[in-house]
This record gives sequence, structure tokens and C-alpha cells, in this order.
Amino acid sequence: MSAAAIRAHNYRGWGLGAAALPGFQRALGALAESFDHPAPGTQRDRQIRPMEWEGRTYYVKYYASPTLKARLKSLFNHSKAHNAHRCARRLRRVGIATPRVLAHLQRGRWAHPPEHLLVTEGVAGQTLRATLRGPISTPHRRALVRALAAFLARLHDAGVYHGDFSAFNIMAQLTDPARPSWRVHLIDLDAVRSLHWIPQRRQIKNLDELGRSFLRLKEVSTQDRLRFLHHYAQSRRGRRLPLRQLKERVCRRTARR
Repeated sequence: MSAAAIRAHNYRGWGLGAAALPGFQRALGALAESFDHPAPGTQRDRQIRPMEWEGRTYYVKYYASPTLKARLKSLFNHSKAHNAHRCARRLRRVGIATPRVLAHLQRGRWAHPPEHLLVTEGVAGQTLRATLRGPISTPHRRALVRALAAFLARLHDAGVYHGDFSAFNIMAQLTDPARPSWRVHLIDLDAVRSLHWIPQRRQIKNLDELGRSFLRLKEVSTQDRLRFLHHYAQSRRGRRLPLRQLKERVCRRTARR
């Protein structure tokens, strides 16, 4: 599918699929004007809002460039919006589930601070944290633990490191209640770093960050967290630590943090 030049209010860029339609662009332009524009020099540079159009949900992320460093990065196509788009393409190319980017638009470049809009498809399900807080049977919870461990193992095997891995930036969708079977999506790509090889300390950091997301959840037991590490170790194809050493290092980092 080829991209088409699109315009939404005074933003210009490219769009695929529904984003290339005039009605979608009008709705996007109206939403774009509702974002709060940060004052120069502030650090608050991202906002996200859902957009309903013809019975489907899309998500629009607004990126500002309030600092001089952010403006310089945008000039050379290294803004956070550019990086998120590149990460989304790479993840989908290696088989990691993440929402598809439908449009990338920009306004301002030289005299005015650049602002970007990134439009992605909505994905079914709810955040991992919300899923585990809700009613969930033991078989469904254990199947989710396995699916999540396999997902993170694929991420690390593909050489992808997430700098802020938590239960808030993962979506979980129950695809087959009878089996049960889950589909996991990574939805926040701003902290994704693509590397050829991930050091063990960064693998441990991701495992610890995700584990600490659940420390206050009664629904997730210590056994569930240990099962998660066990399935993660089994699912890894690349270089990996022995299971006992993996558990010791993750638990030690969690206790220290």
C-alpha cells in the first residue's frame, strides 16, 4: 500500500488507508487543534488522544519540540515522532505486534518550533495492568504469563530494548477464551531502542521493570512471577542466562530498587 500526501488543518505529511481519505483528514485537523501547546523550554512534549471515525478507534499522538535540542533533532528527522515511526516499522517487520502507523504529519520547521502528529490504528483489548486487575481465572492468567514471557523473549531476540517497560504500555487481547489464548501488543514506542545485541544488564532491567509493575497486585503471585521468568528463559533463542542465575539477578535488582 503506497502512501499519499495528506493535509490536516495546517499540518502536512503522508497517510495510508483511511488516513488518506478527506473525511479522516478533516476529523484529524479538528482534533489537532485541541492539543495543549507547551511553552518554549518546557519538558512536556507529548500528548495522546483517541479519535473515533466511522465506527473505528484511532490514536493520535502529538509531539512538540519546545527545547532547542528537540528542534535540532526534528530538522534532521530524528525527532521522537520520527523515531517512534521507525521503531514501529522495524517491530512489525520482525514479527512483534504493535499498532500500525497510518499517518505522520508535521507543521513548523525553521522559524516555528516543529510539531508532529503520529496516527496509529487502535488495537483490541486493554492494558496489561487493567487485565490483571480485572476478573481473570487461573488458567487464563497462566496463559497470559506464558504469552507475555514469549513476547518479551521475541523482543530481546530481535535486538529490541525498551527503556521504560511496564504493564501500562502493553495491550493484552484474549483471542480464544476456550483454549485460552492471548495476543500481546507493545503500544508505547517512545522509549524503544533498537540494538544488534542487548547486554544482560538491560535484559534484567526489562524483566525487573515488568515484575515491579505487579508487586502491589494481589492477583499476581510470586509463583506467577517465577513462572514468567521460567517461560522467558525457555523461549529465548539467543544468548541467555541459566534459569537459576536469571531468577537471582532479577530478584536482587527488584529488592534493591
